[in-house]
Amino acid sequence: MKKIAAFFTLLFLAVSAFALPGFIPFFQDESGEFVYYRDYSFNRESYVGFLTYDDATYELRYYAPFDKELNLPEKEVTLLLSVNPASDFMDLTGERFLTNITSEDTEIINYLHDLMYEFNIRRCNTLDVTPYSNDYVTTKNWWDNGYSCYEDFSQFGGDVKIYYDVMVPLFNIKKIVNNRNEVLFKVATTGRILSANDTTFTSFRGFNGGLAEGQTINSEGSKKSDNKSVSESTLKIKKNAKKADYKSGNISLTLDANWEASAENMWWLSDRAYIAVSTLPKSSMTTAIYLFYLNRRLIQSTQNTYVDFSKLELSSTDSGLVKIHTVIWQPENKTNMVSEKFISSSSSDESSSLDYVVFSAWENDYTANQKYFDSLLKTISQ
Repeated sequence: MKKIAAFFTLLFLAVSAFALPGFIPFFQDESGEFVYYRDYSFNRESYVGFLTYDDATYELRYYAPFDKELNLPEKEVTLLLSVNPASDFMDLTGERFLTNITSEDTEIINYLHDLMYEFNIRRCNTLDVTPYSNDYVTTKNWWDNGYSCYEDFSQFGGDVKIYYDVMVPLFNIKKIVNNRNEVLFKVATTGRILSANDTTFTSFRGFNGGLAEGQTINSEGSKKSDNKSVSESTLKIKKNAKKADYKSGNISLTLDANWEASAENMWWLSDRAYIAVSTLPKSSMTTAIYLFYLNRRLIQSTQNTYVDFSKLELSSTDSGLVKIHTVIWQPENKTNMVSEKFISSSSSDESSSLDYVVFSAWENDYTANQKYFDSLLKTISQ
């Protein structure tokens, strides 16, 4: 039985910040940040990724998994671009291929170039991608949040609506839809590599994990051929276990005797789930802007695990805590992890740190015991 990695502290390592040519984003990109999009303009499952090393070096990647129905092999094209950081436009100064290239890849390479240029130009001409803008929408549906505008985009068939959001790195593009509101292009995940040897960007292969048709996954990584979305949970939870209240900083929560403390403000449930309470680093930002920044960072993929944005939910609790619900794909053992994060939004001192709670459990355990877990999570308040 494997421990669930508590990786969230790695998200706040000090890194350099900069931007693409021609515009200054609300949050500057940080070294190693990346974004992957699901691209529906292809007739097969396809992803397009952009990663920034610094203001002069970017990595672009196209990936498509094996397609059984169309009998198409796995496809990958990765290239490194150098640009002039002093230019006000995308001025390409060099290119190097990181995967083996054939003549059949020419169309994809040109497409990646076109997207890099087009996205940059359109972002340069879009000035309202800021939470301070009156046109910046905030709703309960994260996919509709941000700033949107109508444009003509030949690569996507003509008239489209582009949604921008400061939560998405690089171009801030969240999704593109046509005039029938059909999604043509949308963010699949964002993330950050933590070192030159980090393969999180280049190892991304979507969220099906390469499983054969009819196979599913479980929390230990084995495959199972049935119609269930996840395997059956073996987690045993004692009913009517004695409860106790805990408080740390502004955070209060209630746990029962099923949970065992492993460190200060950290509890485990049979090595299948954990809850930890901590504080987030201080910032010179106002609390409101810092919460935007934290949301952007806390939904990012790291260490070869991937946050599935199709299942992302951002909301607030009755007591005012910021709540982030994510499902994280772990390719190494072919399983999903459900994670819920809570940030205290109350602070009398703008320069003070914010309290933070993270809950994580294997998806099959969470699904089988959702009523129990949801009841527990509702006790978290400020």
